[in-house]
Amino acid sequence: FRRVLFRSLDFSVPNPPLNSYSLQAQLGVPISDYIARLPTAKKAGKAQIRAAELAADAEQLTAQKDARLAYYDWVRATVGVVALEQSLVRTQARLVDAQGSFDAGVASKADVMRLDAAVANLNAAKIEAENFRELAAQHLALLMGESEFSHYTIGEDVLAPEPALADSDDLEALIAEAQRERLESQAIAASRDSIDQGIKTTRAGYYPRLDA
Repeated sequence: FRRVLFRSLDFSVPNPPLNSYSLQAQLGVPISDYIARLPTAKKAGKAQIRAAELAADAEQLTAQKDARLAYYDWVRATVGVVALEQSLVRTQARLVDAQGSFDAGVASKADVMRLDAAVANLNAAKIEAENFRELAAQHLALLMGESEFSHYTIGEDVLAPEPALADSDDLEALIAEAQRERLESQAIAASRDSIDQGIKTTRAGYYPRLDA
């Protein structure tokens, strides 16, 4: 019937395509975000990075400080053992002299007993100092990540006078310098700045958004 109708009207329709394609693309530019949100978000990210860097530097300085304290604890223990050993040698020599004087009748028994007690006390103190030296060496090795500590030696002249600190008499100046230069305070300030910028970024979303 359709062919008859088309022929009667002298009109023909070609076969329709079996497949069709459609491609659409859309680009949106958040103008308000470029103006109000992105600058503060970028500042917040930079402040957060700065805070993390300052915190890492502060942690490194803390580790260095702990290592120095551990080292000088070990030095103090080592020097203490040497001092006690020398004192013990002198006291033992005095005990021998006192014993000879007592045998000769020129010293009392009390003098001999006093020096004998002093030798016993020095022996006990020497044992405690050796134990503390070993404990300090183990603590130092733990901080340095080493398993052996018997090879440690003092590499500086502990009897040399320490150089005077510059402007060490002005206590207020030292406190102000510490508050100004301390990395922990700077890290806290950077973290606070990051939070403030994040608040501004969030508040920028309260306003109407303009897109193009």
